[in-house]
Amino acid sequence: MGIIPERRQEIIAPPFEELTMLIYGMQGCGKTTFCNGDQNSITIAAEPGSEFVETRAVPTANWDTFLDVVTEAKKGLETDPNFCTGVVVDIVDNLFEMCRDYICKQLGISFPGEKKDFGKSWSEISKEWKSWLSYVMRFSNVRFISHMTERTIERTNEHGLMEEITQLLPRFHSGQGAKFLDGVCRMVGYMYVNKSGRHCITFRPNAYNGAKDRTGILKDLSEIVLPEDPKAGFRYVSDLYTKRAKEQGITIKSRRDR
Repeated sequence: MGIIPERRQEIIAPPFEELTMLIYGMQGCGKTTFCNGDQNSITIAAEPGSEFVETRAVPTANWDTFLDVVTEAKKGLETDPNFCTGVVVDIVDNLFEMCRDYICKQLGISFPGEKKDFGKSWSEISKEWKSWLSYVMRFSNVRFISHMTERTIERTNEHGLMEEITQLLPRFHSGQGAKFLDGVCRMVGYMYVNKSGRHCITFRPNAYNGAKDRTGILKDLSEIVLPEDPKAGFRYVSDLYTKRAKEQGITIKSRRDR
């Protein structure tokens, strides 16, 4: 027979904690606490702030430190599968700048395109970025954090009229590095504080945010109100994800069991 399957494949999704995801929102909305909710993550702290969160944070000011953390995490997991439950990049915007500066230093330039190299420097940066992030994602769960930015655009509304709207997007949403991340992230969560002062998250995309849920499991929930205990947020959403997957007939299976 040929290579075409005889029947449609069963829908299988990884556990929530194994999803590669990007979490974004305004400063102080609980992104770092949420992403470290499995209690044993390693945080690549590319900006100050993680010292106020219970996590195994490594202050990361340059790309060399990032490479050292990745190498050590890989060796740790080879020795002990419980060495860590994931890697949190906080924030990915800064880490990409470190990668850019690292390659520029190797090329002897101050900024990509400085010597009119017809895109060679950007190509080298993109290669380094994709190579190492892909390497991390092969052996660990990865959660990326980004700040929020606003963008005003014009669009045609449901009445056929032009209108201006403000989109709330990850600050890390354009350029080669962001495009790669957009391709590998299975979920993009927008975190915010609602009018009642409760911390919330949504994975439901609309015209005003950059949320995404490729699993389809949580995409119908416009607002997930998180528990008052910030540390319980990640586990709460994980349990909700598992419950809704069961209701939708989707099998949850760890990549370690496949």
